[in-house]
Amino acid sequence: AIPFKAVCLLGMNDGDYPRRSPRADFDLMGLPGMTRPGDRSRRDDDRQLMLEALLSARQVLYVSWSGRSVRDNSEQPPSVLVSQLRDEIDLLWGKDTAKGLTTVHPLQPFSRAYFEAGSGLLTYAKEWRAAQQDHRGDVGGSIIGAAGDRGEGAAPTGAFVGAAPSPRLPLLLPPLMAANDQAPIISLTQLARFLRKPVGAFFRERLQVHLEDERGELHDEELFGLGGLDLYQLLDHELQHVPADLSADELPSHAARVVQHLREAGALPLAGVGTLEAQKLTHILQTQLAAALHERGAYPEAAERVLVDQANPQVSLQDALGGVLAGEGGQMLLSLRANDVADLKPKTPLARPEKLIDIWLQSLAAAAMGHSVRCVVVGRNAVVRAEPQDPEAARTQLQTLLATWAEGMRWPLPLPPGVALQWLKDKENTNALADAYEGSDFKSAEKDKDPALSRTYPTVQDLLATGALDRLAQAVYAPLKAWAAEAEVEALPDAPADDEGDEA
Repeated sequence: AIPFKAVCLLGMNDGDYPRRSPRADFDLMGLPGMTRPGDRSRRDDDRQLMLEALLSARQVLYVSWSGRSVRDNSEQPPSVLVSQLRDEIDLLWGKDTAKGLTTVHPLQPFSRAYFEAGSGLLTYAKEWRAAQQDHRGDVGGSIIGAAGDRGEGAAPTGAFVGAAPSPRLPLLLPPLMAANDQAPIISLTQLARFLRKPVGAFFRERLQVHLEDERGELHDEELFGLGGLDLYQLLDHELQHVPADLSADELPSHAARVVQHLREAGALPLAGVGTLEAQKLTHILQTQLAAALHERGAYPEAAERVLVDQANPQVSLQDALGGVLAGEGGQMLLSLRANDVADLKPKTPLARPEKLIDIWLQSLAAAAMGHSVRCVVVGRNAVVRAEPQDPEAARTQLQTLLATWAEGMRWPLPLPPGVALQWLKDKENTNALADAYEGSDFKSAEKDKDPALSRTYPTVQDLLATGALDRLAQAVYAPLKAWAAEAEVEALPDAPADDEGDEA
């Protein structure tokens, strides 16, 4: 019963509300004559809730129900409580007053009614607008014979308001500020997640829309080999849980124990295939952990955490870098990765910038706070070593990144890493840009990694039409690419073939 400017009641269908409360046969309170004053009644509770919702609405009371059957388009009444409310409105303000306050929506989201001038209906689903254009040209006028039934029925779960933002005219929101008018505070992890998927971060953090399905999928068939995402997930979990006091002498037994636990948990194939995969996984773990122990040898001591505090007028970056190691060579941050971190095909191997975004941010943060910290990454196929950055340049770059984050909370930035790096490499090669974004026979599509990205910018032309890619790529990914190009790369023994197991 807390007052709100607007109160919305969704799904107020007949039979759904008030809720039915069938009693079990052994429930003595359900027998005739056994009911007493004070016994709980779900239907009476729901009537009270409806009354409280009505009294709590100060400016708007929004009620929706399924007005037509999805099977035969027959008319369906709303909840008896909604019908009583409509009757009361007609009684107090005149006949058909409730009818005038009711908006009837089509049953299908692709109905032509949403795209007819003067219909009073609007939608955010711009993919249907494009379909209407393809079939009937300009949707600004009347559309005759377009796809979709014009069946009448009240909105089943709510109403669409506003028009879909065109990629040429992105949806702009006011600057993001906290409730106390202070600049929001983000962490390095949030900033890295934003740089990897800026459109997804805009949907998730600003619009509170989650398009990714994060539920784990269970295998519905027997495993006959490890590769791709399966291998990456197993490796990533184990590399993130390596004992801090692991020594070189204990390495073989540790790797064997980890793989044995995975076999017992059913994470590896059975029988002879499982034995081969276990040997493969044991070798990978031993190779990466041996390289990590070698890198850690010159930095035996644990250093204090590096506190990070950088801010601009729109957003603050506050975090702490843990796991910093110290030795005669200074300080080092060591990271273990289950994916490929370098391109070994060129004569001189190169670090892969898009796989090292978070490491780059850690290097910037440490330098900006006045700490000289080397960053070393032991990946699936190579070891990448990056020297400390210049403090003043690091602070300037962090300010640029924070300003980019603030802009990215106002509209969906067209800045997918793969396309931005290809743009910096050769922006005139539109075919390569299209392959990077939309995919090809030899390359996965960048837009498929983020449902929000593919929804906002369906094609690479939609992405380029914003005119912002060059500015954003130069500000964000040109410095990252230059940093990665200066990093030292050393291939690991028996490094996997190109892109093998690279799923992150």
